[in-house]
Amino acid sequence: VKLSLDDTPVGKPVDLFHADVVTTGVLKLGRHELFAGPHTLKLEIVGVNPAAVQKSFVGLDYVRLVPSE
Repeated sequence: VKLSLDDTPVGKPVDLFHADVVTTGVLKLGRHELFAGPHTLKLEIVGVNPAAVQKSFVGLDYVRLVPSE
């Protein structure tokens, strides 16, 4: 899965495959300056782990935004 914020890549693609439903834990995506107005966080499936059943889906539980100091 490749993540992007307002069409700018955020980190490197992540292989989220696991045989069971598990949490990744917190994935820190760095600091990003967000101005007033709408923004888009996009998750794009860019490949398939060979061990996975050939279906393409990903789950996202929540996004936590924290103001910087």
